Amino acid sequence: FYNNILDAIINIANSAPPPSCIETLAKTMNSLSCIRHHRNPMVEHRDLLRTMTFMASDPSSTSICREQCASAVYNLTCDEDNREKMALRHVLIFLIALVSNEYRGERLSQTYAVKALINLSKFEKNRKCLANEKGVL
Repeated sequence: FYNNILDAIINIANSAPPPSCIETLAKTMNSLSCIRHHRNPMVEHRDLLRTMTFMASDPSSTSICREQCASAVYNLTCDEDNREKMALRHVLIFLIALVSNEYRGERLSQTYAVKALINLSKFEKNRKCLANEKGVL
């Protein structure tokens, strides 16, 4: 049942909905990521992280969408078991873009991105992935 909900979120996000709908999806994913037993299924879902990061990285996305997605990614990195699985190129690019000057004035999004990068760097294999990404070191 839970995977059906995640599938529905992904399908709606991929259907080019208006920005207000994208914000609602981002808020929903952030709310789900706050609940510990939802985190692992979210990370395990094959398309959710990609959809979340692409949704927030879209040029038409709002600062609220980016903030909610950054918060969700941070929440998901709070579980040690998820950290290795989350060192994906698109996740790292999203977090690095938030931390860089690309999104000036979005302090809360940047804070979540830094915290997520710190959590990801606590896993030794992830430090190698982070070192290979442009903009991290």
